[in-house]
Amino acid sequence: PLLINTQVLKSWNWNRNYILKYDLTSAIKFDYSAQANALVGEPAGIIDREDSLYQHYVDTVMNNLRNAGEVTNYNHNVNGSYKLPFDKIPLCNFISGDARYQSSFRWDRAPFTQDYLGATIQNSRNLSLNGQANFLKLYNRVPYLKEINNKRPKKRTNNNVSNERRDGFGNIEEEDEKEKREWNINPLEHILRFAMGVHNVSGSFSRNEGIMLPGYAEQARYSGFNSTLTAPGPLFLLGHQNTDVFGNRVNDFAVDAAEQGWLVAEPTLNQQYTESFTETFNVRLNIEPIKHFKIELTANKNTSKNHQSFFRYDEALQDWAYQSPTETGNFSATVFSWPTAFVDDDENFNSEIWDRLLAYRSEISSRLNDETFNEAEVDPETGYYAGWGGTSQDVTIPAFISAYLGEDPNSVNLDVMKTKVAPNWRVSYDGLSKIPSLKKTFRRFNLNHTYRSTMSTSYTTNLQYQEDANGLPGAIDNGPEGNYISQRQFNTVSISEQLSPLIGLDMTIKTAKNNEPQLKVELTRDRNVSFGLANYQITETKSNGVVIGVGYKFDQVRNPFIKTYGKLPIRMLKETDLLLRLDLNIRDNSTIIRKMEEEQNQVTAGQRLVSIKFSSDLEVSDKVTLRVFYDQQLTSPKISTSFATSNINSGFAIRFNLNQ
Repeated sequence: PLLINTQVLKSWNWNRNYILKYDLTSAIKFDYSAQANALVGEPAGIIDREDSLYQHYVDTVMNNLRNAGEVTNYNHNVNGSYKLPFDKIPLCNFISGDARYQSSFRWDRAPFTQDYLGATIQNSRNLSLNGQANFLKLYNRVPYLKEINNKRPKKRTNNNVSNERRDGFGNIEEEDEKEKREWNINPLEHILRFAMGVHNVSGSFSRNEGIMLPGYAEQARYSGFNSTLTAPGPLFLLGHQNTDVFGNRVNDFAVDAAEQGWLVAEPTLNQQYTESFTETFNVRLNIEPIKHFKIELTANKNTSKNHQSFFRYDEALQDWAYQSPTETGNFSATVFSWPTAFVDDDENFNSEIWDRLLAYRSEISSRLNDETFNEAEVDPETGYYAGWGGTSQDVTIPAFISAYLGEDPNSVNLDVMKTKVAPNWRVSYDGLSKIPSLKKTFRRFNLNHTYRSTMSTSYTTNLQYQEDANGLPGAIDNGPEGNYISQRQFNTVSISEQLSPLIGLDMTIKTAKNNEPQLKVELTRDRNVSFGLANYQITETKSNGVVIGVGYKFDQVRNPFIKTYGKLPIRMLKETDLLLRLDLNIRDNSTIIRKMEEEQNQVTAGQRLVSIKFSSDLEVSDKVTLRVFYDQQLTSPKISTSFATSNINSGFAIRFNLNQ
């Protein structure tokens, strides 16, 4: 007979969930949720009640159950929110806001065969503030101001028309002189309305931080604490970080844990210690200084940093050390580049902004020298101070920001991550169609303008960076100018600007019938500038465009397919609408590379694009729509390596609607 040994696979999982919610007051709320995953250990082999070792099996299992099993993973979340009591203060009840605190903790056991590596713990903390101020509510506390804000023009009715404006049959005469509305202008009301232009302000702020520390030698027994309720400490379990609420570094948890003996002294630990930091700020302001004239201002900033290193015991130093530390980060913010938005290139594609950038480098070099080594004279060969040459990253980035944002090089911030945040805006006015003289002609007459400009960059730690005892840079690169090596290596610094539209007009004209002729005109202007620090080149793409759209509707058009009524299983419309649409788009764009070391400009791409689109739609039945279209694209390149092209796409389409 063939003997086969019995194989036994045992798995006893014990998952526990805990939830606690408690509202201290109607404004203060708290909740706690936790989850623990554990394994209940059993002796190996078959469970045989007749075996003499069965009692040993029972005792082992019962002991493991009393100890809540072998925890393999534990995590919890602690959240708290507080509604700020502005509504309880009479003078501040137009303000609303809340503050939130969210934290998490996680403990992961090491593999059973690698207990010497220790567990991994991590926590996170999120602080957020949200606020809004409704100033209309504040203004309306004054009865006279409330009357101004809620004033509505009186609608004219036939009953209010005098007999002088009626003919012998009682009909209203259509004389222009009698159609004009008398304007009762109250200067005080207009002044007060202008003073009450700010309608709403809202903002939000959030900061998200986290720590992950491998090599943790303690167990997670009671809500994350070890068996002695000492490690990793209540602050870490509640999400405390190495920074205070203002973002300043105040302690080092990894070093504290090592000094407390909470970490395994394993020199071969190969999992990285990480710290993460993300901060977001947004603000919005709505203004209406005069009726129907609306301005929306928005500003935002996003900053993120991530630190990675191997925090482990160094046998050579006989101490704990951060090995191979690296840091990466990103930054983006709304900026104000309007002063240089309309600076055009000359016929040789030279730019006044580019000339300023090159000139500003010497001023930035002087500022850096004054803040560091304070050398007496510039290098006669380069024209810059020693270590702060014309291709130094610390020199060129502030010069780039100063030139393209139109700032003073003597006051621009030398740290790109601290660039001033400025608002973008959107402006609209729809009051022209409310003017009596224009109301007869236009059903809708809107003007709009939008400005958006953002700057973004990213960096990584420069491993060749060195500093002296005073914290000043000490390593020199191998370039001809011998620049100091920066602590952070930035890849690119980019500015994206859109005036879309610079000026926009959207109108619908009134007609005797419901034809609704429409006209839309937009002037657009875009600019994207990218400063590459690898080759010290600026790639600048500019685009100017004009968009004209015309639409017209012929209503109550006799259906040309009405003769087929009854021959097809569809219901033909006797009268329908014919929709016509014509769009003309003219766009001119060019891409220029500006080389800093060679001080030259080169056009690498660009074209003039003309797009003509026409369409006609006719609904012949409740299920079928016919469409005729014509689309032509004309391109004229600006470089000799490309060819002029013309593409035409035209035809007709039949669209079936299968919905019941």
